[in-house]
Amino acid sequence: MNEIKESKKTILFLLNGFGLEAPKSFNVYTSKLMPNLDQISHVYPFTSLYTSGLDAGLSKHQIGNFRSNYLSFSTEGKILRKEEIIRKKISSGEATDNKVIMDTLNYVLANNSKLHVMFSIGNKYDEIVYKQLKDFCDFCINKGIKEICLHLFIGDNTNNSQKTATNCLNSLKYHVLGDGKNIRVVAVANKNLLTGDVDLEEKRNLYRMIVSGIGEVWSDYNEFIERKYKANLSDDDIKYFLVKRENVLKDKDAVFFFNYDNNLGKDYLDIIEHNFNYFPMGKLPTGVKVASLFQIYDSKIEYSYENELPDSYFLKDIGENKKILVLAAKNRIGYIVNSLNGFRKEYKSNINVLPIDVSDDRFNQITKYLLAYQNQNMYDLIIADYDLFNEKDNQDVATLKKNMNTVDGCLGAVFNKAQEMGQDLIITSLYGTVGRINLIDREFVNINFSEKSPLIITGKGIDRSRYDLAGNGSIANLAGILYSQLGYESPKSLFTEKGVKKANGKKKLNPMILVAIALIAILGLVFVYAYINGYI
Repeated sequence: MNEIKESKKTILFLLNGFGLEAPKSFNVYTSKLMPNLDQISHVYPFTSLYTSGLDAGLSKHQIGNFRSNYLSFSTEGKILRKEEIIRKKISSGEATDNKVIMDTLNYVLANNSKLHVMFSIGNKYDEIVYKQLKDFCDFCINKGIKEICLHLFIGDNTNNSQKTATNCLNSLKYHVLGDGKNIRVVAVANKNLLTGDVDLEEKRNLYRMIVSGIGEVWSDYNEFIERKYKANLSDDDIKYFLVKRENVLKDKDAVFFFNYDNNLGKDYLDIIEHNFNYFPMGKLPTGVKVASLFQIYDSKIEYSYENELPDSYFLKDIGENKKILVLAAKNRIGYIVNSLNGFRKEYKSNINVLPIDVSDDRFNQITKYLLAYQNQNMYDLIIADYDLFNEKDNQDVATLKKNMNTVDGCLGAVFNKAQEMGQDLIITSLYGTVGRINLIDREFVNINFSEKSPLIITGKGIDRSRYDLAGNGSIANLAGILYSQLGYESPKSLFTEKGVKKANGKKKLNPMILVAIALIAILGLVFVYAYINGYI
């Protein structure tokens, strides 16, 4: 990537959690609620970006979230999917040579015990997610494992109140379980018990259940979940229950975390590894071997594979002379920086961060610091991450509208400062919000901001008459726009000056001129034909 022009001072204003509503969604957005966004979108180049599914570099039907879509943006959609990685390793025979996998299986075989596989379903419908688990289970059975106990974690706590458990469990039945007697679902629990800010006692209760077999038992788990849905509850409200009481965790069993890495909460893992620290009294399983398929962040348990690093990532070819600042909540800043750096251990020195306390005043806090740094005009790129609707907010429409209105006020202040300082301002969102939230007491509405997000670019000399924004892009194309802003050639940018083809710098002929040339050519052929045949 070579520098081709002088860079522009650029602000990337992310209204993360905000998107364009799906047709049948409850209508939240109004121009009165977000007047600044509405006014800016009518003056400056505007388009929409896909933030979910294959268009955003994700799995089919996968709804984008904080983690997946920062990675999609940073790698321009070239995400390394773990589902594809593990299938490749198993089909190539590489898993047989993997020490951690084989040590775990041999431990189970030597003790005639059970293999417990912890599997996160999330909100994934893509069949490859289940086929990779099926491949792994078949591999284990072929190596002699007699009993595989599946512990399923449902829901996706980055998008509030998903209702996907029934479809996901049906996919699991079809692709993984079939008629196989070696593979059984033992327990179902909410993913928040691993990743959310859930009381530690709840995580202890989940562990107690899987070692004692004492708890709510539903062999038909779809019936149980449908009852929850009929009671206006969601995946987030399904704490935990047993499917097979007799297959609980026993002495010298093995626990294998299958598709976890940075998303796994430390508390539950620590309870399984060091149960006597949490339960000084009572009969607990001993000699349980714990391992993971992929390296789990901030954990020392054995793992089979390093997380493979993406070949391309946002900061890879950006020179040290370009200064970048990231403003975001404390609990998000680490992942953002990791993503921009392609998860390399060595960070470039030209990226700076400013963590913001997660609080009710988080929007104004970010804006205060952002305005100060805009005024300094020293950074080539400032990324300001506004998490529109997080898990600590009241999950109701009133809070969502209040947050939208507050962020819009912040946008107005940042826009005015950018105009004053001659900076370009890019407004978009890397992902949306989807789920069921409270409208009024005991009444819920479906909110779906998940498919697309708006993209607006403002700046001196930028308006709709001069610049185009292509309408078929995704958040994976956002990196290309920022590369251009930083003065680097971009292989593909949605943001182009009208009449200019960015890829090679040549003028693109006006369509009307092309039509005129074609007509002249046709008339010329008619004239030659008529002349040759003596008509003229």
